[in-house]
Amino acid sequence: MKFEVTQLDGFYTLSLAVQLRIPVFLWGPAGVGKTYTISLISRRLNKTLVKVIPSYREPVDFLGYPYPVGEVYTYLSPKWVKRVKEERNVVLFFDELSTSPPQVQNAVFRLVSEKVFGDDEPLPEEVSVVAAGNPQKYAWSAFNLTPPLANRFVHVDWTAGGISPSYLYRILKGKGLPDDIPIVDFERYRENLPKVFDLVFSFLMGVGEKGLLNPPTVGKTSEVRGFPTPRSWVDFCIPLVTAWEVCNLPVTTLLCLVEGCVGEEMGRSFVAYYLRVREEVPSPEEVLSGKVKIPTRADLFFFTVTSLLSFLSLRNEISCYNEFLKRLMEVAGEVPDDVLLVVYTKIEEWKRRVGLETESETDREWTDYIFKRLTY
Repeated sequence: MKFEVTQLDGFYTLSLAVQLRIPVFLWGPAGVGKTYTISLISRRLNKTLVKVIPSYREPVDFLGYPYPVGEVYTYLSPKWVKRVKEERNVVLFFDELSTSPPQVQNAVFRLVSEKVFGDDEPLPEEVSVVAAGNPQKYAWSAFNLTPPLANRFVHVDWTAGGISPSYLYRILKGKGLPDDIPIVDFERYRENLPKVFDLVFSFLMGVGEKGLLNPPTVGKTSEVRGFPTPRSWVDFCIPLVTAWEVCNLPVTTLLCLVEGCVGEEMGRSFVAYYLRVREEVPSPEEVLSGKVKIPTRADLFFFTVTSLLSFLSLRNEISCYNEFLKRLMEVAGEVPDDVLLVVYTKIEEWKRRVGLETESETDREWTDYIFKRLTY
């Protein structure tokens, strides 16, 4: 099945990222509505838009102007920082960031990654950071983002799916984007976050090291955008996928936001895995009834076990827990030691969290099996 990302998916991704306060970088040629869209989303979320153009500024505009105070010196902040701190609920918009020279990008780095100005002046927690820039084929004066700075953003191609006169007409008439943006229900978001966390790590167990750390090749012919690191998976991808599930958005939006976090190759692999897991992971009821066995492939084994633990949290019955351990021991011999150790640790953490105390024969058999298996 082939999925094509469109500008609507970029709009949804940007909307989710602003609500989650995840920095997002909007790529597109000049005059295609990037600033208009960021302003629109800011208004719909009742946030104040504060626009700064780094390419017009010097590093001191982001690090602060040093001035002496007694025997030490501190940093004087510019007017835009004062406005951000007064308004608080702000979208801080760095326009044309890709045309800023490396020394300015380096100065912006800590503002994006930590929301800290100068040495140690924090911006309000409510601030969302958005940046925009032109791909190199549309801006010959553009600089590559440094990989550390690029890895602090989720990247969105604003002209995905192309642009046409009819599209521009709809935008100018105020009809090119949805009237409403998807609003994240944060109570459901917090409930779903652990499940998505385990789903992502089941995928990473399957793809190995290259899925966790795969830096880009820096060159002059293309921009440095999203690439896999622990940060891009944990801080960006997991929260955004959770919000996507809660808001019930299209699969193409999932593809857009995951590619924006970890790049095209790894993003498409993850989405294919996500859709396949929906079909291959058996339901907790099927496993506990003995109709099907727990799959033994490392990634599916891990995610099936975590799904079963979530199910057991709702049932809170010792008999169900014992049945779970029986099903687990049926297949444990086919599972690699390292994966089995991770699962054992997760089960012990789960028991402490739910306050489960059991001295059943099944529980002792499971513990004895693990210690014999992993110590000899």
